[in-house]
Amino acid sequence: MRLKLKEIDPTLKVWVGGLSDGVTWQKVRAHFTEGECQPNLVDIMKKGTAVLTFDTADEVATAVATLSGSKIGGKGKDLEVDVWTRPEKKAKKETA
Repeated sequence: MRLKLKEIDPTLKVWVGGLSDGVTWQKVRAHFTEGECQPNLVDIMKKGTAVLTFDTADEVATAVATLSGSKIGGKGKDLEVDVWTRPEKKAKKETA
């Protein structure tokens, strides 16, 4: 899955934060589909986050605009939905 995600243009990805423990990729996909967004890939990551991919930048914009602040199943934490940005790599510490 991670290899497929690396090949997809970052402008077609959405970052999701605020997922409750135990939320599955199927629940995330269903929530976005109910919000009239049809993700292609859904990958649950660490610390209550996920990445979703879409076919167009317009679908990304719709997902961000309509689903940010929503709750999966109407309960739990408010979701943070934002455009994907590449994580910054930490600089290696030099030893003296």
